[in-house]
Amino acid sequence: MKLDKLKAIVVGITLGVAVLGFLPVADLDFRVSKEILAQFAVLTAIALLFYRNVWVRMFVLWSIVRTFLTYNGQSSVTLYTIFLYTAFYQVIADKLNKKNIDIVLDFICAITLLQVFWQILQFFGIWIAIVPLNGLEGSVKINAWVTLAKPLTCTAFTGLMSNINMTAAALAIGLPAFFRKKWNYFIPIIWLGLLLAKGMAGIIPAYIVTMVYIWMKAKVSLRTKVLIIIASLSVGAIYLTTFDKFQDLLTGSGRFPVWGEICRYIIPRKPVIGWGLGSFKSVFPAAQKAFGSEWGFVRWVQAHNEYLQVLTEQGAIGLAFIIGFIISLFRKGIKHRKESVMFIALIGVIVGTCNAGGNFLFHTTTGILFLTYAAILEKGACDERRI
Repeated sequence: MKLDKLKAIVVGITLGVAVLGFLPVADLDFRVSKEILAQFAVLTAIALLFYRNVWVRMFVLWSIVRTFLTYNGQSSVTLYTIFLYTAFYQVIADKLNKKNIDIVLDFICAITLLQVFWQILQFFGIWIAIVPLNGLEGSVKINAWVTLAKPLTCTAFTGLMSNINMTAAALAIGLPAFFRKKWNYFIPIIWLGLLLAKGMAGIIPAYIVTMVYIWMKAKVSLRTKVLIIIASLSVGAIYLTTFDKFQDLLTGSGRFPVWGEICRYIIPRKPVIGWGLGSFKSVFPAAQKAFGSEWGFVRWVQAHNEYLQVLTEQGAIGLAFIIGFIISLFRKGIKHRKESVMFIALIGVIVGTCNAGGNFLFHTTTGILFLTYAAILEKGACDERRI
């Protein structure tokens, strides 16, 4: 498409939405509706001009349209969160080059190690809360922001994060950055953090990619590789038995029954366009109440599965754009998998894709790590050095 034609489309859409701004939106007064539609016009123009990946562009445009169709109190927050994440992704993709890509990966390694260090402190009884928290005993207030404290109940060590899901996700997605010379010596430390967190949504994808790394890149004999895999499976079985994690695997840590209810009661009623951005936290409890859910005691504000979350809020259309984006990343990564940086980025995207199926990846800052790997694949930055 020629630039002049694209400019004409942007101008046309912007003017069209601006005119619609004079029309009221249901349940909103005249001035608020005009302001919201003007914001939509700006975001639409940015989406058309700024994003180079067609799937990202279409997803953002659909998010704008879906918000326009059903506006609720959470719509604008969700829409702008999507915009900020995708804008970060595009900026990183534009700025990456062979000189600074190692710096980016080094930074991921540094913050991941900091996370494990924080967990180790907790393991030895040193609990540091950056802000005072409720439900703490033995608190020693240092100042208005820092408190030395120990939780009343401690079943896992979460480090800088607030729960095991976020901790496991951060460590699992940070792990591929260590698949480089010198940094690979720290891989056991990252695994220590994963085992301390006890988050299966992070442990399982991290195990898969670690075995892939050993199989494809470790400079040892085939027999040694097989022995490593067998030994790791044995250790995993002991870990699951010791910490009684088999039930978590069978039920998805309690997620599978709830996901079944989402698929049974919520998604079929609006399968194509969904219920609207930010609607899950209100639709889910309403469905539980209306259909007599046996899991009515569960109160979730996220689906703990980003694909079901998108399917609930943006329907099959929104999910199709997400799947298209992931496939496009896989194709680029597989095509250039022999290049070390692209291999690392591909592994990172695989971990994030798996973790998103059992976690709320893009509802936390951990999603930034996934988008960094995605930006590397998008940029096509190549490093001929071997891992």
